[in-house]
Amino acid sequence: MEKAVETFVGEAEQSDDLTMLAIQRLSSDIICLKASSEEYPRMTAYVKGLADAVGLDTYRAGRLRLMIEETVGNIIDYSGATEITLTAHVTDQQLCVTITDDGQPFNPTTVPDPDLNVPGEKRKAGGLGTMLMRKMCDRITYRREEHQNVLEMYGTISSESLANSPDTISL
Repeated sequence: MEKAVETFVGEAEQSDDLTMLAIQRLSSDIICLKASSEEYPRMTAYVKGLADAVGLDTYRAGRLRLMIEETVGNIIDYSGATEITLTAHVTDQQLCVTITDDGQPFNPTTVPDPDLNVPGEKRKAGGLGTMLMRKMCDRITYRREEHQNVLEMYGTISSESLANSPDTISL
């Protein structure tokens, strides 16, 4: 911007101050929820808007919704959290959804997958939703930050990248 002004002014002597103003737009890419099942309609609307904003087809939008619902549902049911924040951004054809909560520490990246070869009635309960969520991401990270769980889930939104990655299940 400064360069454009210098080019416009050329050799003319500066007659006044030069003031620049930058404005950051706060977008709807962030939603704060109470850790309650009553918030599912707001969460679902947020995810639908997110899927529309990044141009996901119906199949990938459904997967995104399922992935987020499984994660948020586990937070509501098991963590003791009172608040959940969802944030989304796109970088290099990757959608990153960050889910932050104030519940008990829990790292879903370290939970072993349930043995699917064991019949359901004989299998230990739990772990299926976490496994599903992990398999629907290209990459997932977890960290504990100032008494909060911070989970980042990444998924490819480029169909070309999706075609070149048959070993991953992408959004």
